[in-house]
Amino acid sequence: MKTVTYGAMHFVVAFGVSYAMTGSLAIATGIAMVEPLIQTFAYFFHEKIWDKIKSKKSQASIQWDDSIDKPVIVPQIKSSLVNINI
Repeated sequence: MKTVTYGAMHFVVAFGVSYAMTGSLAIATGIAMVEPLIQTFAYFFHEKIWDKIKSKKSQASIQWDDSIDKPVIVPQIKSSLVNINI
């Protein structure tokens, strides 16, 4: 839904700027239909990339250290080793 509302807002802005610059409804409509469509797809993939970056950063957790009365970052170590019970 965020991508759809972003696209609608972008259409209105693109139309307004295009019309102000050209004075032509036809040109403004053409620009406003093409540019936001392309930008909406670019935004969607941009968000996907940032989600991956955030997920990598979230591998550390923040915990409160009472001894210093401040938050500290504690890395979470993911092991690819298999536990073998003997």
